[in-house]
Amino acid sequence: MQKNSILSLFVIGALVLTGCQREKNYTLKVDYSSQEQWVYSVEYTSQGLFTQNDSTTTLNTVIKGTLSGSTTTPDKLRMKVQNIQITSDMLNDEEKQQVTEKLADAEYDLVLQEGTPSVDTSAELPAGSFPEWDLYRQFAKLLPELPTTAVKPGFNWERTVTLPVRTMQGVVPCEIYRSYTFDSLYADNSAALISWQFRYSTDKEVIDSSNLMKQIPVAGNGTGSALFDLKKKVITEAKMQFETPLAKIGEVSVNWREEATLKLAGNE
Repeated sequence: MQKNSILSLFVIGALVLTGCQREKNYTLKVDYSSQEQWVYSVEYTSQGLFTQNDSTTTLNTVIKGTLSGSTTTPDKLRMKVQNIQITSDMLNDEEKQQVTEKLADAEYDLVLQEGTPSVDTSAELPAGSFPEWDLYRQFAKLLPELPTTAVKPGFNWERTVTLPVRTMQGVVPCEIYRSYTFDSLYADNSAALISWQFRYSTDKEVIDSSNLMKQIPVAGNGTGSALFDLKKKVITEAKMQFETPLAKIGEVSVNWREEATLKLAGNE
C-alpha cells in the first residue's frame, strides 16, 4: 500500500511538472538600445485595381530598399531608407525620382521605452501627393505593440491608438485598432511568432480614402505577423497586408491593396 502511494505521488508530481513546463510564460520584448545600428531589407508593394464596365486593370508599384535604425540617443531610434529601387505601372520617371528623393531625404525618430520602439501618436502625419510608401506609416503597420507581462502561446491582446492625419479636408483623427495572438514558439524556444488583425478608421468621410490616385488611404483592414528572436530581443522578420474599402472615382471602382515586409540583415 505504501509503495503504491509513493508511486502515485511520483506520477502526480511528474504530471504537474510536465504541465508547468507546458504552461511556461515568455516575455515578448525587443531591445533596440542594445546595439548602435540595425539594418533591415524592406519591400513594399501597392496594387491598384481599377474596374469599369466589368473590365479590371491592375497597376503595381514596388519599392525595395534598406531600412537602417541608429540609436543616436538611448531613448530614440532614427530610421532612414537607402538603396531605393522603384518599379511602377503608375508613376512616370519623374514621379519615381520624386518618390526616391522623398524617401532618401526622410528621417524618422521612434521613441525607445526600455529599448522598445513606439510610434509618436501625437505626430501629425501628412497624406502624400502620391500613393507611395510613407515610411513612418508603413513602419507603424509593421511594428507590433507587445504585452507588458510574460505570456504563453495562445494569449490574445488588443491595442487601439489614434493618429492625427492631415488630409485635404483638414486634420482627421485616424483610429488604428489591432488584435494580437501569440501563435507559436520555435521547437528550441529561441523565437516566437505573433500575428494580428488591424483596421484603420475615421469618424468622417474623407476624399483621401477614395481618391486613391492622389492620396494615401486612411481607412481599411489588414493583417500582420512578426517573428521575434527571444535571445537577441529583436524582430527578425515582419510583414503586413492592407486593403482599403471599395471606392468610386466617377464611373471607375477602385480597390487599393498594400503589402510590406522587412527582414533583419543576416536573417534573410
